[in-house]
Amino acid sequence: MRSGLLQGYNVQTVAALAGLTPPMVNYLCRQKLIQPSLSKQRGRGRPLSYSFGDIVMLRVIARLLNSGVSVERVRKAFTALRKHHPAITPTTLPARYLITDGKSVFLSDGKAQLEELDGRGQMSFAFVLELSTIRDEVLQEAKKRELRLRSA
Repeated sequence: MRSGLLQGYNVQTVAALAGLTPPMVNYLCRQKLIQPSLSKQRGRGRPLSYSFGDIVMLRVIARLLNSGVSVERVRKAFTALRKHHPAITPTTLPARYLITDGKSVFLSDGKAQLEELDGRGQMSFAFVLELSTIRDEVLQEAKKRELRLRSA
């Protein structure tokens, strides 16, 4: 299995694994959102060879496009991502989360920091609050208060 993950993949296989059509993969390639990283020489009639990381990125691109992010914003995000985090392999990732609001794209390691992938390297802070945890804390404190008031 190891050798299968490290070999090159043709456009039909890549499309199937990424959830895209072969013409869409070719379009994304022409738009320079993705490049077949295992193709040493490119040109008419030469087969393209994509890596495992290329497939992961194509699946991410498909989800971003389906979420309403424009092709131009995806291009900027991926240019910035490749500049700072060039490779995705079967065992490495640049971050834990890719986050979007439909316009901007952010990279996060799951902690409190977000990196906006707009090419400027802007860092932001994210605060994620789990509402069920806060609700449970309030319920617990309210019960403690009620018990104190009864015993007083």
